[in-house]
Amino acid sequence: MIDPKIIQRIIDLIKIRRVNYEYFFKQLKSPVWISALKEHGFFSNPPEPVRESDYISFPFWPESSYLARMSSEAPEEVCEIIIHHIPDTDNIHIHEDFVDAALNMPANFAAKIAEKEIRWIEKQDQLHLLLPDKLGQLIVHLAKGGETESALRLARTLLAISAESPSIPETEDEDKKQLYSLLLSPKPRPKFDIWEYEEILQKYIPSLVEAAGEKTLE
Repeated sequence: MIDPKIIQRIIDLIKIRRVNYEYFFKQLKSPVWISALKEHGFFSNPPEPVRESDYISFPFWPESSYLARMSSEAPEEVCEIIIHHIPDTDNIHIHEDFVDAALNMPANFAAKIAEKEIRWIEKQDQLHLLLPDKLGQLIVHLAKGGETESALRLARTLLAISAESPSIPETEDEDKKQLYSLLLSPKPRPKFDIWEYEEILQKYIPSLVEAAGEKTLE
């Protein structure tokens, strides 16, 4: 149990300057702070992606990085924070931290985080950065840990293919419109680069097949 006066003093210091805040979380090496930080409103305000013109960036979040580091020591507590206290976010770096946390937990806790990720992935058109590969690793972790149903659901969601509508040239000619619609069929599109899609199929799906057998093909 940490002295409440010490907690309050540190909270006051890290609120003064951003550099104090980042340094504090970077140096934390014990899960004993999780509960106190939650009570003081941390873990409740994840930064969203920053969009500027055609460019998008994903800020790092010290809180989620801390949880990922603590997940092997306090898996139940970290899982509870991720599932029930962190609001939904489209920040890819935070989702990478969620998956890193799940990879360091027993599979029964990791499956709960996987279900949260599945619900989020279903709403996404694209996945960026290292997230697809990390999710592939999570599929293996779940499959080898006996959580085959969660592994299957995650794999199906991650590898889902959508139809990308073709760009049809503008024309007033109805015959040409019909011809274009027949010839220019929708293109299959995964949520991330095709080369990475193939990598995930080769690197991670064999472990799922070994664990789940024919269900993998359903």
